[in-house]
Amino acid sequence: MCFGIQLFGGRIQWLLVGLTVMIWLPSIPVPVASGAEPALFPQRPPLRRPVSMLDLARFAEAWHTRTADSPYPELDLNRDGIIDTLDLSIYLSLATTPETWPSDVNRDLRSNWLDLVLFTEGWNLRTTSPFNDPRDLNHDTAIDANDLLLFQQDWRTIVPTPTPVPVPGKLGDTIIVPLPNLPPGARPLEMVLLKAGSFTMGSPANDPDRDSDELPQHTVTLTYDFYIGKYEITQAQWEAVMGSNPSTFPGRPDNPVDQLSYRDGLEFIRRLNQKYLGKFRHPTEAEWEYACRAGTTTRFYWGNDTREIDAHAWYQGNTASTMPVGSLAPNVWGLHDMAGNVFEWCSDWMGPYPAAAQTNPVGPPSGFYRILRGGSWFHEAKLCRSASRFAVSGDVRFRYYGLRLVRTFP
Repeated sequence: MCFGIQLFGGRIQWLLVGLTVMIWLPSIPVPVASGAEPALFPQRPPLRRPVSMLDLARFAEAWHTRTADSPYPELDLNRDGIIDTLDLSIYLSLATTPETWPSDVNRDLRSNWLDLVLFTEGWNLRTTSPFNDPRDLNHDTAIDANDLLLFQQDWRTIVPTPTPVPVPGKLGDTIIVPLPNLPPGARPLEMVLLKAGSFTMGSPANDPDRDSDELPQHTVTLTYDFYIGKYEITQAQWEAVMGSNPSTFPGRPDNPVDQLSYRDGLEFIRRLNQKYLGKFRHPTEAEWEYACRAGTTTRFYWGNDTREIDAHAWYQGNTASTMPVGSLAPNVWGLHDMAGNVFEWCSDWMGPYPAAAQTNPVGPPSGFYRILRGGSWFHEAKLCRSASRFAVSGDVRFRYYGLRLVRTFP
């Protein structure tokens, strides 16, 4: 009880509720996943106090404190100056492992009373969105007994997932992620293996359409292999995971899903990662441009001539809506629609490029806008250039914002 008082600022009543629920739930052994804990941000430099899996005591100690005053400023994941529920929700969306279970609310690879404390601390809390709080397991915008029933069911059935064994791979190897509930005939979720390497990021000097935020050009090295979607996430794939379709042009299963905010993408990733099919996330901006360029240094991944765009990209000059993914020519690494169709969210905050060479960059530590890349069916050809950058708030949805995923290799 003293531990609970210290963690949750004297909210004794919630701990009493938690203890009552503890008596109600059956007592079972707590499983622990095998294998080493994966890092939350494997591409980021080490944090001052590294966080690999959620440490409840740290969140509780820093809860509702200003970032500048907190002993754990790295927990302010949305960089809004305060450590709160949004940071916890983002963490749970990103800190996913093959051992991810809905009842493991704090993602410490156990399902136990600490998870119940998180439930009781938010009991009967109304949420403004089904994506805002990970404890709202049935996504009805309230944390209540219905969520606890789902928690109880999962509590009884948890089993550890074996740690995957690394396997070798070569550039262009393709895997199919077996999404449950995907309709027959719908395009599957295919991902292409990209190998570690270096490239020049930003606009070349001979690009007449380049903007100032595409400069300076600089060398980027990615030291790890990763999978990236061969196509943008389709309406059918989104429906298979989310059970809904927000698109402006519904009923087209192989068209890219649109009307997505960055946070919508995080929720899709969180649910997908709970299906034990791998560790998925948004690409970093550097990963995205590396994949788009596919070894090229030209304005577009097919060359410098805008007149060739019709064979490679859907944009305002050849369509008035989204179009089926993969219906135009891919880049040389076999990736389709890296230009046009829908913009694709990246995980980076918008910020100026550094002049010095970078290794595994993840963008600025904070900001106001998230990066979008690739252009869209609604925009002009110059936004389809490989170096073109676009940025808006991560809460904004439009009919030309979509999603392409990265999956950790292997």
